[in-house]
Amino acid sequence: MARLITEDCPKEASAAYEASGSKAIEQAFGIVGQVAFQELMNEPSVLQSFEGYLDYIDEDKIEQVFK
Repeated sequence: MARLITEDCPKEASAAYEASGSKAIEQAFGIVGQVAFQELMNEPSVLQSFEGYLDYIDEDKIEQVFK
């Protein structure tokens, strides 16, 4: 993130900040995060590890919160 703002796209980042404030930066990196997460989930070993994590979640307890 720091490299993108300070080295790769400093003019663009500055212009976006001038036009829309910190919201522009938040939105831009929100999109970057979404794409990165999608790419990670396309990697079979990452997906397998993530699914393994779900074994430790007490779904019944979570459902009780939202009833």
